[in-house]
This record gives sequence, structure tokens and C-alpha cells, in this order.
Amino acid sequence: MEFGDPNGMGGDAGVDGGAGVGGENGGNGVVMGDGEYGEEYDGSYMPTNEFNLLNSVIGDGIQKEKEMGISTMAFDTHEELLWIGTKSGHVTSYYGTHLQKYTSFQVHPTDEIRNLMTADHGILALTNTALRSQIRRGIPVFTHTSENM
Repeated sequence: MEFGDPNGMGGDAGVDGGAGVGGENGGNGVVMGDGEYGEEYDGSYMPTNEFNLLNSVIGDGIQKEKEMGISTMAFDTHEELLWIGTKSGHVTSYYGTHLQKYTSFQVHPTDEIRNLMTADHGILALTNTALRSQIRRGIPVFTHTSENM
């Protein structure tokens, strides 16, 4: 398939390669080749490692007699905090690149934390039977419970 010169300057270099605007290589140093990435592609802009572990933490509030594990995580949209909810009903917030603990509190004695959502006033923690609002320091604002959640 060939396309004409969109500027009406003559020449009909197609998309598949020829000269582009500004000379043989389109004026940008990239030659459009027959291959997927062009003739001069060497892969140099591709990152060698997309993941670099900066820090790791053990979830707070995990007790031996209760089910272990982190069930949900959320980034705070208002403060520089990472919120973590556990399967044992505990919520912990961390700040900074070293993930220093900011607050930690129990939301429910038996139910896992299913979701965390941040708001202006604090956070909302959802379990399978309760929705709890708490300020970022851990003080409860309200708790709504229902078996139909």
C-alpha cells in the first residue's frame, strides 16, 4: 500500500520505507525499515530491569493463631502513605521509601480486610460484614455493620 506525500511536495515515499520528511532518515535519526522496529533498532531504550526491590516489610498485626497474609493494599491519594489490610482484620500504614510504620490498628476481630479506600478525612476499611471509617491516626469515626454487605 502506498501513500502520497501529505504536504503535496512531490515524491511518494510510502509508509514502508523510503525517505521521510527531512531527508533519508526522516530527520530524526531513525530509518523506517522492513522489520518490526526498523533497520537501526538495537533495543537500547528497553529497560534491563523493570523491578528493583527497595525495601520489604512484614505485615503488622499478623498473629500466629489467626490466618496470616496481606489481603489488600492501597496508596493514599492525600498523604504519602501506603495502607495494608490483613486477613486477620488489621490495618497498618507506612510512609517513606523505607516503609516506616505510621499507624496500626485493628478494624475487625475476625474478618479480613477486603478493601481500603482513602478520603479527605481518613480511610474506609471494608470487611465482609462492616464498613469502618477511621482518621489516619487510627481513631474510629463510624462503623456500619450488616450481614448483607
